Amino acid sequence: MLRSNTLLRRLLFIWLSFAAVSITLGWLIFELSRQGADEQIRRERQLTAASCETLRIAATRAGLSADSGKINLSPQWVSGAQAVIDLTLRDRPGVEGGLWSMGSGVVAYAFPTYDGSGIKRDPPSAELERIESTSRRALDGKRSVTDVRPGLREAVIFSACPLEQNSALVAWTLSRVPTITGDALDRLVLAMALLLGFVLLSGSWLGWTLTRWSRGVHYLAGVLEQSRTQFDSSAPELAELSGLADLDRVTVALNDYSQRLAYAQRESARLSAELAQAEKLAALGELSAGLAHEIRNPLATIQMKAENALHAPQASRVARAESALLVVIEQTERINRLVSSLLALTQPFRVERQKVNIEEWLLERINAHADAAQRRQIELTLTIDPELPAHMNDRKLFDPSQMARAFDNLILNALAHVANGGRIETGARRRANGNLLLWVADDGPGVSDELRARLFNPFITGRPDGYGLGLALVREIVHAHGGNISLADSARGARFEMELTWPEC
Repeated sequence: MLRSNTLLRRLLFIWLSFAAVSITLGWLIFELSRQGADEQIRRERQLTAASCETLRIAATRAGLSADSGKINLSPQWVSGAQAVIDLTLRDRPGVEGGLWSMGSGVVAYAFPTYDGSGIKRDPPSAELERIESTSRRALDGKRSVTDVRPGLREAVIFSACPLEQNSALVAWTLSRVPTITGDALDRLVLAMALLLGFVLLSGSWLGWTLTRWSRGVHYLAGVLEQSRTQFDSSAPELAELSGLADLDRVTVALNDYSQRLAYAQRESARLSAELAQAEKLAALGELSAGLAHEIRNPLATIQMKAENALHAPQASRVARAESALLVVIEQTERINRLVSSLLALTQPFRVERQKVNIEEWLLERINAHADAAQRRQIELTLTIDPELPAHMNDRKLFDPSQMARAFDNLILNALAHVANGGRIETGARRRANGNLLLWVADDGPGVSDELRARLFNPFITGRPDGYGLGLALVREIVHAHGGNISLADSARGARFEMELTWPEC
């Protein structure tokens, strides 16, 4: 499984950073373009025209125009006109305005948002000519007129609106837009647009590179996965080069590794076959030696008894012959038991899991050996973990007959090694991993270190009268259930633990 912090992920993060920078630059360009000279003039033109129209309506409603077309320029009229202009333009920053008359020129003026102290009352002398020309055009055309006078430092916007009831009176407004700042913003927008183009070009190139990398890496991953799941002794599939120098170096290295791995696999298979054959021969030799030893002892006893009977005096020959025949029968039964045990060990076990009441099953196993333990005053105990779930009796735990053979062999093995008056403990509990654990422990002499490694092999025993097949049979039964048996560490004696998987149902 690939780690999350891969090169591809890092490159993808860089590409996403490019995308974020591009979006940010696009937004900045959009916002700055709204602050450029042309955009500022456009907005200010709309504001100036709207202010002029508002002033015209306010002046008309205030009765500043006369039906006769003549204007009474009394101080009261001028003060009233200036008040109307102040009220109309005080919420429009940078807009100044007034009233213009055909015969009198600018008759009223105010600049409510002037940066200086107080309200500016004197009209701008430099703009009077443009105010007059714009007002005349509006008056002649009976419509609103808006003009823009461009300049190096600023652009001046004029707007004139004739009043409805007096053709000789015109409302006008004026505003200024600094063009130096706007031009600087325009150049900044151009520079940022070029930067955005470079970022987009770089991001596109990186995205194209990422795509090629991704395809190449996924292709290599697919080849490696196929090699892992379908690898055999034949020549492995070699990955094709992608055209990317760095990735191709990895591809060449992987191809070389794949070929060397194929050779190593073939050598490993050959050596494994040879090792398996050697292990089979060694196991067969060990089994043959053990079997020969176990059969030779009874045969030697039979031969000795038969020879003694043949060479016995005539008077005691019959008695000697009867004694020899009894020994022959006894040793023949021993050989028969040995052969039966070998057959039981070599034949495959058919495990049929059944629902088992574990407590009743363990009590049956204890009761089967209670008399033998009682005759030797051996304490045989049973411990069942109370935390075992109550519904375990409804689960198919194991094959009760096969596991009975295994459990009985462990108890018999303990009885054979425990001295009179000793103690044997048996029990069952559920381990932390969920498996069922059955154990048999005794306080006998324990198992020597030289026997531990081969304890469950056939014909390995620490008793002179044993065959060494009991524990081997137990191991085969437990393995047939998918479990495991082990000699656990114990302060005294021997403790055998059988671990079986816990069934789902």
